[in-house]
Amino acid sequence: MRDWRDGVLRGGSELKLERQLDRARSADLVQRVEAAKLARLAYRMLRYGMKYVDQGAEFYEGQHRKQQVIHLKRKAAHLGLQIIELAAAA
Repeated sequence: MRDWRDGVLRGGSELKLERQLDRARSADLVQRVEAAKLARLAYRMLRYGMKYVDQGAEFYEGQHRKQQVIHLKRKAAHLGLQIIELAAAA
């Protein structure tokens, strides 16, 4: 007798199922990491009386851009390429 699992676990569907499960697991991990980050922030504020200062969107965008450049350089080095940054336009 054929079962619904027979179709899922044969052919290319097994890989699809595994990818879907990986995405679900990584989404849970992201939520846990964000919750832990907020918990550490709250702990420091309560424990040491630190004030929360919103650094603004520009700060976070700058940090994000720096991280993107670092990752891009790492990928390029892995492929045997080199990234040369151009001077920022005035």
